[in-house]
Amino acid sequence: MTVRIYVDTEVLQDALNAEASIATVEMSTVLDILYFTVYESASKGGAFVSICTVDYDPHKNYIEVPALVAPTALIPGVKGYADYTDWFKLSYTTAYNSIATVIDATLCSGTTIVSTTLVSVPILPGPLVSKDAGVTLSLQDNRNGTISGSAVTSFGTIDYYSGSVQFILAQVPAGVVTADYFYLTQESVESDLSDATLGEYIALIIAQVRTALGDIDLDAPAFEDDELILKLKNAVRRFKGSEGIYILKESEIEPIILLIRINCCYDLAYDNARYTALSLPDNIKLNKGQRVTHYLELAKALEAQYRSLLEDWGGSTDDNFLTGTPQFEQVSMSRSTYFIGGRLPVVDEYRKG
Repeated sequence: MTVRIYVDTEVLQDALNAEASIATVEMSTVLDILYFTVYESASKGGAFVSICTVDYDPHKNYIEVPALVAPTALIPGVKGYADYTDWFKLSYTTAYNSIATVIDATLCSGTTIVSTTLVSVPILPGPLVSKDAGVTLSLQDNRNGTISGSAVTSFGTIDYYSGSVQFILAQVPAGVVTADYFYLTQESVESDLSDATLGEYIALIIAQVRTALGDIDLDAPAFEDDELILKLKNAVRRFKGSEGIYILKESEIEPIILLIRINCCYDLAYDNARYTALSLPDNIKLNKGQRVTHYLELAKALEAQYRSLLEDWGGSTDDNFLTGTPQFEQVSMSRSTYFIGGRLPVVDEYRKG
């Protein structure tokens, strides 16, 4: 399962263009995003550690972070997140382009083998032109890391980040083989980290939990996000009877939210501070004794609803034993953008309301 994090690419690119116009007098300069670096932490206020980089795709307003796969003797493994319920921060690395042009850089002389580094900073895909003794060769950069044409024996390679090129000429060159190309004049300029955010899937489940609880004032919530994530993990453990669940079926979200609400009711029964953060309908006021009774009775009613739901599925009321559970497709979550600002995606809607 990949974790999807949405990025407001239009706002971000506008900010980068404004920064580029201030940073240089060259009107042709464009500040481009090369890639995003993903940082992970088990808690919102914890220490965030870099886990992987994800290439920037201007045609997508999100990035997808793969799950961590440990390497073995046969596979190299995959860098990615350790737990899909963790918190994430992003940074982006930028570079200036369309500034520097190199003419007639030597690739080789008297040999068919070309294996060299053009420049120690990223180069731009596409405009590489090779010549033999000043005569343009039938050779092209395909903009996808490959070099082809009748002048080479087979596909060559070009690494745009490291600037290295490798290919074999079809015949011994008549003179010095040279290349013209553009390169980026500034590389590996990393931005500040974004605010902490959850992956879209978990963020929207937590939003559903808040709606069910009525805990929608995110400026003064009864339950912090980290607390609800912990309660979510406990609810999944109780419902599934196991750890390490990486995806929930649509049918499983309702009973899991019920379990979270039950847990929260017990907290609310005995914790006055949490209660005062919630707003009851019609400004209902409860004294301490009424509050304890109210939330304990509500927890009892939710427990009955939870067990009734399991029985309707044809399963046992034993939390760790479900049979006949109907199969559903995975939850379809609508997208949300929260790279700039770390709030959950429902904040603006609640504030508008």
